[in-house]
Amino acid sequence: MTGEWPQGLIDHIDRNRANNAWANLRIVTRSQNARNSVRPRLKNPGLPRGVMPTVTTGRFLAQALSKEGKTISLGCYDTVEEAHQKYLEYCKENGLDEWMPQSLFVNDVNKVG
Repeated sequence: MTGEWPQGLIDHIDRNRANNAWANLRIVTRSQNARNSVRPRLKNPGLPRGVMPTVTTGRFLAQALSKEGKTISLGCYDTVEEAHQKYLEYCKENGLDEWMPQSLFVNDVNKVG
């Protein structure tokens, strides 16, 4: 304990709320905390984070949020796997992966994130 109230939100790195070990806690912004969330996807259940279906073409759109909170289109792809891979590459290249569940970066794109 530091004896002081934290200047921000407290995030559990492993997303396990019961694991309150100091090494598992970090101070984050609301945006960073949201990136590490496990909330179920309501609009496109079954698709990985960063992937949306395109109704007109049957392809898959890769999208990400920038550090400033703006939606960035990363292109349309023929498969879910290609779109999800592009999303993960963007996140890594832009330093957004630090605040995301590391399970997203396993080669299993069927995980809903």
